[in-house]
Amino acid sequence: MNGFIRIDGDIDGDLETDGNVIIGEKGRMRGNLTAKSAIIGGIVLGNISAKEGVKLMSSSAVIGDIITRRVQIEDKVI
Repeated sequence: MNGFIRIDGDIDGDLETDGNVIIGEKGRMRGNLTAKSAIIGGIVLGNISAKEGVKLMSSSAVIGDIITRRVQIEDKVI
């Protein structure tokens, strides 16, 4: 799957894409995320692997490993 994915709900399971992923403030994901890049505003319970970069917004929480070239973390991230 290529392109752009935005998640504003709940996902149980892994997501793998060659595109970009945004998880909105109300988005919750339980599973591993693999993408070109990811912006996280919600909660991820799983590992994130992004080739280009990961941005963690102040409203985000990630319980898992992050594998990427570049990470940007705002204040108050868990």
